[in-house]
Amino acid sequence: MEKYLQLEDIKKISLDILKRVAKICDDNGFRYVLAYGTLIGAIRHHGFIPWDDDIDIQMPRPDYDRFLHYMDTHKNELGNLRAFNRTNTKYYWYGITRVCNTDYVIHTHNERDCGMGVFIDVYPLDGVGTEYVSATKLLIKTGIINDRLCQASGIKFKYSLKHPYYDLRIFTHRMLGSKYYIKKIDQIIAKCDYENSNYLALACWDYSPQIYNKNFFDDRIKVKFEGTEFYAPREYDNALRLTYGDYMKLPPKSEQVPHHGYVAFKKNNK
Repeated sequence: MEKYLQLEDIKKISLDILKRVAKICDDNGFRYVLAYGTLIGAIRHHGFIPWDDDIDIQMPRPDYDRFLHYMDTHKNELGNLRAFNRTNTKYYWYGITRVCNTDYVIHTHNERDCGMGVFIDVYPLDGVGTEYVSATKLLIKTGIINDRLCQASGIKFKYSLKHPYYDLRIFTHRMLGSKYYIKKIDQIIAKCDYENSNYLALACWDYSPQIYNKNFFDDRIKVKFEGTEFYAPREYDNALRLTYGDYMKLPPKSEQVPHHGYVAFKKNNK
């Protein structure tokens, strides 16, 4: 029987991945910032949110693409560090990339195994235009496609004879297949212009209502996270309040739990 990693073990492995990714970015001029719960943790706790079980960073789309190219062309030098995305990995459907330590394996309750290990999430920030209204329309469009991609992937939804219309819709999406919807999303993203946009958003995955002013990310500062300094947006307060409101306030005890549905263990550890 596998010996599952405890939360503190996962945190240590994830932090090591972050340090290695940050060094790659710093050495090659790829811009990144801490994001979401990791950024809250840095500001509120100077490290992990105590119950958090992953690390998130964001990259401008141009830097994200360059980072993925680096990870692909230097994979022989990177040892156990590997970037997983839906371009290079069968059964991986997320629009974001996960950089994994492949000395470990994770098992999830609702996804097909694609060989991932303990990971950090790398989110691309796309330029979504110069007007807020048009940015919103773009995200609604990609959100609908991403929802259909989820159904085509057979990950989030199950058939139910109680809802035949819904079952037929899921069946149709699965017949078209994941690649069909990934191609449609990629075609939209390819038209996004990061440099000339006033607004940024995550357009490549589930519908995300957060539309950021690009100037939130124009400048970066260093913040402490688990004893090491990493980059954060200078306007981190505006960015976090847009997503979380009063992020300095602790959530109820009932919500202070890890939110990823997976278990992890070291390979060949019986």
